Amino acid sequence: MDFLAVRDAASRVIADVRATGRPAAIEARTYRFAGHGAADLFQPYRAKDEVERARHRDPIVALEHRLREAGALDDAKVQAIHREAEGIVRDAAAFAEESPVPAPAELHTHVYGGEDA
Repeated sequence: MDFLAVRDAASRVIADVRATGRPAAIEARTYRFAGHGAADLFQPYRAKDEVERARHRDPIVALEHRLREAGALDDAKVQAIHREAEGIVRDAAAFAEESPVPAPAELHTHVYGGEDA
């Protein structure tokens, strides 16, 4: 839940993998704010105070706060980032909606451990 801590850990692990050739993994424990789908709309399995506690540790909000404190981010930059992100999401959704339905044989393509992974 801390972008900079993850970046630092990843940098160390990448350097070690490059130096030794040994495989490595990083376990990143995060909190999923949104449900899995429409069935989770009201998230009855989570207490409101649990979600609220997790929101205080939101990594995006925390990074924004740190960047503002460092003078690297201001309201105008935040708004520009939000506009850019909304455009990317809008374009991705349009691409998905306009694309043909993939063939069933494509189900495992580019899936970890599947064919063509």
